[in-house]
Amino acid sequence: MAMPMAMPMPMPMGQPPRAPLGLSIAAQILLAVQVFSGVLGIVSSVLTYNYIGSDEIDNPGAIVSAFSAILGFPTFVATVIVFVIWFHRVRSNVEILAPQ
Repeated sequence: MAMPMAMPMPMPMGQPPRAPLGLSIAAQILLAVQVFSGVLGIVSSVLTYNYIGSDEIDNPGAIVSAFSAILGFPTFVATVIVFVIWFHRVRSNVEILAPQ
């Protein structure tokens, strides 16, 4: 007795798959800025360490640290938002292209 062939699942009605290329590039750029901010944090620590015990008031490590913090937090928030949107779009495309 022959087994009946399984019918392919129909494509769901709705939107066609959308390319996440722009979101992936934005996420990569934001991640690169996050890495740069982290490197600035390390540089600020090294600069601050070099000024320990010094009588000088101007500490370049404090300036670099402030710039790193000002750059880092908004970039982190933007990175999280863009990554979640990118991941949702990729997941939606998977459901459209391979519903099984």
